[in-house]
Parts: sequence; structure tokens; C-alpha cells
Amino acid sequence: MARYTILMTACINPNGMPFTYLQDVNEREEQYIKAINHYLEHTNFDIVFCNNSGEDISDKIKTNTKRFEYLTFQGNSFDHHLGKGYGEMIILKYALSHSQFIKNSDYIIKITGRLIVSNLIQSIYTTNLIWLFKKNKLYFTDINRDSKLIDSRCFIANKYFFERSIINGYKLNDFKEYYFEHLLFDEVNSFNMRNNVCLFYPNLAFLGISGSTGVRYRPEKKTLLQKLSSFRDYCKVLKMEEGLSKPRYFYLSIISLFIRIVKIFVRRLS
Repeated sequence: MARYTILMTACINPNGMPFTYLQDVNEREEQYIKAINHYLEHTNFDIVFCNNSGEDISDKIKTNTKRFEYLTFQGNSFDHHLGKGYGEMIILKYALSHSQFIKNSDYIIKITGRLIVSNLIQSIYTTNLIWLFKKNKLYFTDINRDSKLIDSRCFIANKYFFERSIINGYKLNDFKEYYFEHLLFDEVNSFNMRNNVCLFYPNLAFLGISGSTGVRYRPEKKTLLQKLSSFRDYCKVLKMEEGLSKPRYFYLSIISLFIRIVKIFVRRLS
């Protein structure tokens, strides 16, 4: 079974970083602690918290578990015109070089450290079920092909993908409007990894505040029937993919049939 490690990227003190709405250090620290506690309580994954502004808040994390690894370093002194995406790439590079958990992992779950993904486990397990036979998966929540962006708040990839992204991290520059999201899109396409992409299902449910805009993330609430209908629609879309193999089509058809049967039972019970 593949081994997953959560990597929470953090900058407790952005120190005036441009395009960063949330600058308050205490508020950011509280959000990081809340997110850490959530993942410790609601997942069984090893967790790496990597902060690039040098503070050590490990004594404020109330846990005796051996699943938690705290890394901190001074990595926020670069030219801030490059932006927070560049800073995040520095965090990824440091974590891959220094984390013992990551060295022993097959997949890295990169999460913006202040955000809570409330359905992370459910989404990973369901996505793995849908994409059962796909190897070296790249898990993304949204791909915008028109703007050439991939949502970077949370995604999952193997260490090779992260290492390739770090190599090209020098391209990141917020003032030139080349963001981390652009880099992810380009990496997937440049190295012909489109066939490795798996879109999360259900879509990730974020809780928290955007550090860039201040927008509050709130997950959409759905009934069981709505969730089942959405799941079936998702499978229908996948079945229409160009070049879909017959075994893959048959597998998705079985899942769709199973969902249809479950929906019938749910309707009768409600």
C-alpha cells in the first residue's frame, strides 16, 4: 500500500509579503495550530509542518504522537517581488531535503498550512477507487486549461514530481504574473504527465481564509442523494474521455451501476 505524508507549508510571519492579505502573525499562528490539530486527529498520515520564517511553535502543539515532524528555517529573506509562490517553492525544497518522513514516503500531500481539508481522507480513498489501476498518480482538485492554472492549495504527487517542480521554481514571479499554479500546469504538460492526472472526487472541501484575498472557504453541503448523483455524473464524464480503454470503461460502468442501485435503496428508505 502506498505511503502518504502530509506536508503543511507555512510562513508564520510573512513580513510584508506582497499580495498577502493576512499579515497578522498571531492570527496566522492560531490558524496553523488549528489545522495541525485537525490533521493529527482526523488522519493517520505522518505530518510534516515546515515554516520558512524561523519561528518555533512546536511547544504549542499538544501531541505526544510520533507522526508529527516540525521543521523551521530562515527562508523568507528572498526578494519579495518574487512572491509567496517562490517562497513556497523554497519550503518544498527544504522539506524534501530535511524531512525523514518524506524520505520514506511514496506520495506527498501538499497542503497550504493554514487550511483545513475536511474531507481529505474520504476524497483520497474515493479517488483511488475510481482510478484504481492508474500508477504514479497526480491528484489535483481543479485544472483551468484556459488560464493554464492548477489549484495549488492541496495536491498530491510523488517525490519525482516535486523534485522536477523545484528545479523550475526559479521561474516563479508574482509581479510577472507567473504563479505557483502556472508552474504546476506547465510541469504536468511539459513532462507529458497528463495521463497521470486524477481529479479529486469528491472535490476537496476547504475550511479557512485565503491568505491572498481574505476570502473565507466554506464547504458546500449536500444530501446523500445529491452526493450519489454527483458521483455518478463524475463517472459519466470519465467514460466519455477520448482513448478510454475497454477495461476502464467497463470498470466505470460497474461503479455507475452500483451507485444507481444505492440511490434506489436510499430513496426507498427516505
